[in-house]
Amino acid sequence: MTNNRRRPKWLLIVSLLAVFAVVAAACADDADDAPPPATTAAPEAAPETDDETPAVPAAEAPRTQGPGGEEAVASSEVTLSGDEIAEVQGGGYTAALLWHTAG
Repeated sequence: MTNNRRRPKWLLIVSLLAVFAVVAAACADDADDAPPPATTAAPEAAPETDDETPAVPAAEAPRTQGPGGEEAVASSEVTLSGDEIAEVQGGGYTAALLWHTAG
């Protein structure tokens, strides 16, 4: 009866030692037999540049003209008469704004 109980403990201990040995062997550093790592070529030097200042594109004024040729103005400069306000309020208009930037 005691023999059956010792056998599983013995099997457990041997199994754990075997697993430990496999893990230790897998993690071992075997650098002595390995060839040296391949060296990479030296980086190429950047091409020489001229001392000239690079050309900067001319600044272009923003296009502030509507599809009908009207010029853009600040909203604080717009004044509407009473009739125009009533027309806008009763028109049921919807608006879409497009914001586009370059660059």
